[in-house]
Amino acid sequence: MSWFITLIPKNSQLEEQEVTKYSARLQKVIPADYRLKIVTPHILLYGGGLPETFHFKNSEPSGPVQGWLTCGIGIKLIEDSPSFVHEGDWDALIRAKLTKGEARNIDGHFVVAIWKPRYFEILTDSLGLRSAYVATTDHYILVSTRLDFITPFLESPELSLESLASGWTLINSFADDSFIRNVQRVGPSGRVLIENGMVKSTWEHWTPNAKSRLSVIPALRNLTLLPLRDGKRLTLGLSGGVDSRTLLAFMTNEDKSQWQVHSVGDTSNADIPVAKEIAQRLRAHHQVLLHDFAPETKVDVLADSLRQYSLQSEMSDSPFGFPRLALFSDMRMSGYWMIDGGYGELLRRSYGNKLVVAAHRALKTQDIRPLLRHLHMPKSRIFTEEVWRSLLKHTELQLESAVRAMPKDVGEENIGNWIDLFHIRYRLKNYAGASQGLYDYYIPNYMPFALSTMISAYFSIPSSERANNRINRKIIASSGRILRTVPLIASGAPVPYWTSRSTLASRALGKLRRAVGTTPQERGESFRVKVMLYLRDFLLDRISSSGVKQFPYYDHHFILAHLNAFLSSPNESDAEIVEDWLSFDFWRENLSKS
Repeated sequence: MSWFITLIPKNSQLEEQEVTKYSARLQKVIPADYRLKIVTPHILLYGGGLPETFHFKNSEPSGPVQGWLTCGIGIKLIEDSPSFVHEGDWDALIRAKLTKGEARNIDGHFVVAIWKPRYFEILTDSLGLRSAYVATTDHYILVSTRLDFITPFLESPELSLESLASGWTLINSFADDSFIRNVQRVGPSGRVLIENGMVKSTWEHWTPNAKSRLSVIPALRNLTLLPLRDGKRLTLGLSGGVDSRTLLAFMTNEDKSQWQVHSVGDTSNADIPVAKEIAQRLRAHHQVLLHDFAPETKVDVLADSLRQYSLQSEMSDSPFGFPRLALFSDMRMSGYWMIDGGYGELLRRSYGNKLVVAAHRALKTQDIRPLLRHLHMPKSRIFTEEVWRSLLKHTELQLESAVRAMPKDVGEENIGNWIDLFHIRYRLKNYAGASQGLYDYYIPNYMPFALSTMISAYFSIPSSERANNRINRKIIASSGRILRTVPLIASGAPVPYWTSRSTLASRALGKLRRAVGTTPQERGESFRVKVMLYLRDFLLDRISSSGVKQFPYYDHHFILAHLNAFLSSPNESDAEIVEDWLSFDFWRENLSKS
């Protein structure tokens, strides 16, 4: 990801030997290809990333240390016309004293840092798609966009079960803070001011702009095509669903030499054959990456790929998604910017239909148990019974806190918007955010559906008019009719396009086809199973290590039994347990090394 880390002494300045010591320690943690380096007795700051996702300006060597940097992508959307916030635009905004309120009016995903003598400030985007972390020790203050960069500088870093809880037991985390104790995550529309060794921070939950008059379809079209209009090439992550197909409809009349589609996944991924058929019908270039690794790959290289993905995604994504990063890097080298249909469900009101009754009950009686049942999607029970009970207890507390933070006066006709707002506040920053930042290090990218001004526009449209893909079907019918001739993927199985008129029917038919086994899938081992078998000795050595055996949270017998069961008879059920343990254990290792 585009990144930075800064170390600021709490006292007036560091001694010369301390500057040397801390600079050396920082360089052991960060990537070797950093692009910004400031090392003075008052501030140590390193940063890096792609030129498209990491902008900075530093003072002349002879003057006072002052400057700014941005990690991520900024987009300005005025009426229906979007434009990227380029380096010169950022400089002008910051020179004009960019404020928290002004930053809220910039779309995209970003963290801005501004510094001058004895002063350091950061601002975050309004949806919290890029995070920043702050930690204070006895001697210095740390700020970084990467949580794993901060932990080596903490004296005794500890996992926070309270913050980890819902991320392990529910469909996504509902926490507002980091899962490392005493490390603050700066939330949406955040501002942190560090001045004279003191830290002040504020952030606020996203709220739609009630005055939005944005025309959804023209604005979405212009956002989709923005890289092309800015003189760049465009690649779209294409699945078999409605959302990416909606964005593709806008692209069909553009010069095909300037855009392509791509798909990534395992051989059993039902979306890829549908995406291939769509590309063939359009005669569009389609890049496909089936997850794999070369036979000569070294074990430590493969293990480190899993480790880095786990650390950077903060356990919000499967570590076995790392091969896509190589594809993203290759596409970026060919001049592409990437978009995808992430969070298109916000436009079509399909995320929370099943939550309506549970949400009503939670609002009226403060009973969150129905919400818990609907959101329950636990990872593996690799922890002791005592730890598991603690996770469940803190999950309830987190969900109660999340519901309390939501608007209370919600009528029957507005419950759909309440659920969408719940989704935006707690799933975007806690699920999409880490991946968004991770991808920034490999390719400039954004999600046209998941921009603040666009989402505000969705809220101005009655829920009933967004349901059952009404707007999506309108876009596809007017801009990409050929896309209606290719099946959709629903619940992991192909269904006729006409079922898009009823989300319920589409899902039901998809589940039925999966149940009766009519979904054509390639047989053979999944990528996850292949990697685990290749890492057999690595996994056995790790499970037998003193660090794992002595870690008090683990149910070591449970993990070992399922690892042995998997190695003796490879299967996806045991593989999932091993994956969850491995993903968590990379973080345990990170903390133990600090």
